[in-house]
Amino acid sequence: MCETNIIFKALSCDTVPHFTTLASFVSRHADEIEALFEQVLLVCHEQGLLGNELFAIDGCKMSSDASKEWSGTFKELGEKREKLRGLIRHHLLEHYARDEAETEADLDRDIRRAKTILSLDAAMNKVDLFLKTHSPRMGRGKRIKEVKRNLTDNESAKMTASKGTIQGYNGVATVDRIKSTRSSLTLRPSAKARNITPCSPYWKRSKPVLRNWALRKKSTRKAPS
Repeated sequence: MCETNIIFKALSCDTVPHFTTLASFVSRHADEIEALFEQVLLVCHEQGLLGNELFAIDGCKMSSDASKEWSGTFKELGEKREKLRGLIRHHLLEHYARDEAETEADLDRDIRRAKTILSLDAAMNKVDLFLKTHSPRMGRGKRIKEVKRNLTDNESAKMTASKGTIQGYNGVATVDRIKSTRSSLTLRPSAKARNITPCSPYWKRSKPVLRNWALRKKSTRKAPS
C-alpha cells in the first residue's frame, strides 16, 4: 500500500516507509490506535459492512533485521556464553604464548587476534547482560514450553516460512465474511495464527454473538425435516 496507494503517498509526501517503521509506530501508540480502530469498526457496523457471523484469520510472516544467530532459550544462550568464554580464553592463551612479535607478519597476526578477542568479549557481554536482565518467557498452547528470545530484537521470533527459517513477525488479520472488512490486525512474534489474541474491543464483544449464531446453526442442523 505504501508504494501504490495514492492517498497514502499524498499523506506521506511520496515517501515509502519500511514496514518496521510502521510496526514501531503502532507498538508505541497501541492504546490510541486500538481506540481509533474500534471507532472505524463501529462505523463499518452501522453501514452494514460487518456480518458478525464468520471471520477468517490468516497471517503473513515477515523477516526483521534481527539475526537468527542471537536467538535461543535461556539454556541455549547460556551455552553460547560459555562457548564465547572458551574462545576468548583460547585466543588469550595463544596471545600470551606469542607475546613478543618478532616480524611484521607476527605483529599483524597479533593485531588481528586482539581484534578477535575484543569482538568475542563484546558478544559475551551482550549475552551475559541479557541473561542477567531478563527472565524465561513461556509460550501458550497445549504443550507449554519456553519461547526462544532474540538479543537483537526481543519482540521478534524464529519461525518457519515458505523460504525457510526466518527471524521476524507474523502479521495476522481477521476479516469479516460480508465485505471482507478487516476486524482485527496485529503484528506478533508467533508463527501460528491461532495463537493470536484479539486486539480489538469490538472483536471481544462480537464473540458472544458468534457463539450464539453457531449454536443456532447447530440446533437447526439437528432439527427434524
